[in-house]
Amino acid sequence: MQYSALLFSYPFLLLALVSGIDSGRGRTVLRCTAGAVLIFTLLFGRQHYKVINREWIKQAATMFADATDQYGTNNVICAVKECAELLDYYDTAAHHTLPATVDDDQFAQMLDTAQANYLLTAYLWDSQMATALQHYPYLIKRFCGVSTDVCLLSRIKQPSIEWDSTVVAERDLPTGGRPVTEEYFMLLDTSLSALTTSRFTLLSTQLAFTAADSCTNLKLVIETHIGGKLRDWRCISTNQRPFLTDHGITVELPVKEELNIKSRSDLRRAQIKVYLWNPEQDTLTIPIHVRITTTPTNPYIYAITEPLH
Repeated sequence: MQYSALLFSYPFLLLALVSGIDSGRGRTVLRCTAGAVLIFTLLFGRQHYKVINREWIKQAATMFADATDQYGTNNVICAVKECAELLDYYDTAAHHTLPATVDDDQFAQMLDTAQANYLLTAYLWDSQMATALQHYPYLIKRFCGVSTDVCLLSRIKQPSIEWDSTVVAERDLPTGGRPVTEEYFMLLDTSLSALTTSRFTLLSTQLAFTAADSCTNLKLVIETHIGGKLRDWRCISTNQRPFLTDHGITVELPVKEELNIKSRSDLRRAQIKVYLWNPEQDTLTIPIHVRITTTPTNPYIYAITEPLH
């Protein structure tokens, strides 16, 4: 009920609207129109009655309990950024929880030293979820709940659920084995609608590079523009949480666009820019390969809990 304040205030808003109309027929038309719009947006826009059964906390506790029964109590850990204390109600995760309130580097270090082969995640930042998938790349179970996904991941190769990712750009960079000397080096500049038809999309960029020094500081940036105005700016340096791929040392920068894109109109007007930023004139880093993907995300994740601005 805490998410339904608008439902209870709606009748009073409708009374305010019709109070200024003298014609009974006009009032009827207005009420019918407003009612039709309300019902349509409630059922199909907000998906109100679908999300009723998508509360994530009990589902996370159940998935954690089932995993510990199947794989062993000490072989499953839990990383939950928000509301972790609510899991204690189910007495399942209290003694096996990684505190995801730490920053990204500390989170990566904790996963580096974790002994468990299975990880349950919920309410992680985009960057933390990317780090979790680097350490535990196999998706065993997934529940799309209101506010978050609940995922059971494994570091042991086994039959798993495939992420439905689409590669929208991948190429070796024409640097000729030399550092990027200009301050800005564009990798992608296109409309978001050219990459996806849904605002519920994770846009992820992986940059592979070589470096003569571990303290390199070339930056990978993703910008989201709506109607010509900057809506979101994300950045990762080449010295932040690098990992190995087939192309070499790599950093990854993910962005969930449903936080930025609030409507189909925004989706049509959205522009995506991915580029390298070299503010310190770093000459020790040579970018060699870029891979940009889109992945459908949870359509219920902000269905009734979008922040008001």
